[in-house]
Amino acid sequence: MAIIIGIERKEKDEVNTMEIKIKGKGITLDCKEVEIAQKLVNSFLASIKDSAVSHGKLSMYLTTVAVMYITGADILREISPDAARVMLKTRKEENNG
Repeated sequence: MAIIIGIERKEKDEVNTMEIKIKGKGITLDCKEVEIAQKLVNSFLASIKDSAVSHGKLSMYLTTVAVMYITGADILREISPDAARVMLKTRKEENNG
């Protein structure tokens, strides 16, 4: 089981980059993928927040954010270094052609 040591979010030339550290090895995520993922997550959370406000259930928004945090952390902890290498290799091959 991989241990996620940390996720660092950086602002670089107005483009977000993210680095995940698995057992001390840094893996930089693709900037375009980070932007797309942020838009998707923000859209989902805005929808949940709007629904929670309109139904008077603000606690649902907080609950959803907390569950997403725990679920995401669990998924990241389950990624092995070998699986991460395969994902990166696949991404590199897709980008090269």
